[in-house]
Amino acid sequence: LDTESITYLGDSKFAIGYEGAHTAVAGIYFAKLDHDRVVVTSQRELASAELGVDLIVNRGVEGICGHGDDVLAAIETVGNDGSRWAPLVRLRDGALSVAKLRLTSDVGKIAALACSFAPDGTVDLHAIERHYQVSRILHATVPLGASEVVPTVDLDMEPVLHDSLNVEGLVVLPDGRYEAINDNQGRNVSGPTELLMFHPR
Repeated sequence: LDTESITYLGDSKFAIGYEGAHTAVAGIYFAKLDHDRVVVTSQRELASAELGVDLIVNRGVEGICGHGDDVLAAIETVGNDGSRWAPLVRLRDGALSVAKLRLTSDVGKIAALACSFAPDGTVDLHAIERHYQVSRILHATVPLGASEVVPTVDLDMEPVLHDSLNVEGLVVLPDGRYEAINDNQGRNVSGPTELLMFHPR
């Protein structure tokens, strides 16, 4: 298994998204900080039947965010019902629901999530959609119980990056700026890991 994403839930707890390096699996580890170690306390595997897509090797939980017992996870494997979508999994107090997060390109996949959670369960969501020649920060509001989410493109990074970096991590700072980080390892390591800052439009 490859770990692909992580979020801090509060109270020394984490959720960690994973995928199969050789098998088509995806899921979430729940973990807790125990002195100087992070210890997995439980695991929730996600089945293709739950997600509405047939999972593909190396395309699992690519983005994750959460707060307390409320977790959102984006699956890299995509579905197509006339337009492309990514499964957006919500685990709230252990109950699972899935929304279709509509993608904005013909080839992109979700690579990262950043979220803030309102008391009524509404989530302000930012996501990276990326593939070769696609590198976008999406924005959407996700109400509790949503079955479909249609984002807008908040920032197109491609005119700056020119397909040079594979951006796979995202944080929204309190002042609205974006911090993004690249994954410099595909088949080979290419260049350094870079931390990028973008100002919102």
